[in-house]
Amino acid sequence: MHNEVHNIEKLRKQVEGGDCADLKTTACAATIDNGWPMFVVLAHHDTPEVRKELATWPKLDTPESGRKYVQDRLKDKVDYIKLMHESGRFLGAKINKPSLELQRAIVDEAHKHGLRTVAHATCLADTLEILECGVDGLAHCIIDQAPTPELIAAYKKNGAHCNPTLAAMASATTEGQEMQEKYAHDPRVRHLIGEEERGRMCACMSFAKENGKVENAYEAVRQLKKAGVPILIGSDAASPAVGTAWGLSVHQELAMFVSQCGFTPAEALRAATALPAERFNFKDRGQIKEGLLADLVLIEGNPLEDIDHTLDLRAVWKAGKLCSAYEGTV
Repeated sequence: MHNEVHNIEKLRKQVEGGDCADLKTTACAATIDNGWPMFVVLAHHDTPEVRKELATWPKLDTPESGRKYVQDRLKDKVDYIKLMHESGRFLGAKINKPSLELQRAIVDEAHKHGLRTVAHATCLADTLEILECGVDGLAHCIIDQAPTPELIAAYKKNGAHCNPTLAAMASATTEGQEMQEKYAHDPRVRHLIGEEERGRMCACMSFAKENGKVENAYEAVRQLKKAGVPILIGSDAASPAVGTAWGLSVHQELAMFVSQCGFTPAEALRAATALPAERFNFKDRGQIKEGLLADLVLIEGNPLEDIDHTLDLRAVWKAGKLCSAYEGTV
């Protein structure tokens, strides 16, 4: 959802050449000068090396620059477009936020070229604004206050989805630390996560400790689900951010959907597989069906009865090729 183009090129080569996950990307998101996430990156990692990377980020300021940004991403062969619409309310700060004219230009240009658009937003006011600009989905859910009827209506009007990243939001408010530690130290996956990654997952971002509650996100997801809004599972795992870990946080997210938001295990699993493929027009994956990619996991136990069984991993196939398995499993 946001990475420098040279990193994306490196990752694509890894995907082509080895045993690693597939990659779908927006490359660098539609950023502005000292907006999100530049503001928070500099607040925590203000070094010459970081500033050198930030110098490569887009610094959009006009609708024309927004349209040009989309055209440049097409050259990078991106899969969708990511916008940032963050006022800083959950930080208790005020940061630069893109104009609505800029955001509309980006969305319109992306749609003109057949690209879906998703946006970062964490508070009610920002979310309502960016939905009004026409985005197809939100990456994150509101944590600054409880959901309102206007929020639900805006999602419905737009036909937008919500990817609430509940584990990341709980890390931001620090309310998720106990659950983060539980997953980080689960004996079933100790061999799959390094000590550095385990330590990062056990820490909290804490950005919204004073100005957010994860229950606001839970309740928003409950109400959006009841209204028929598509809800997707995503982790927002990133380094050097803390509170999440690649892969593992998706299992935590599945559990949070079931325990906190009223999803059945089957609904949660669909939110992590078929539904994201459908929303992003990835027609070659997301279901077990003839003609689609055979990206599969084998687990022991029945996750339709207990979602916790998704961590009882026994084997993984990528495009029909066995990548890894416990000895004696297959």
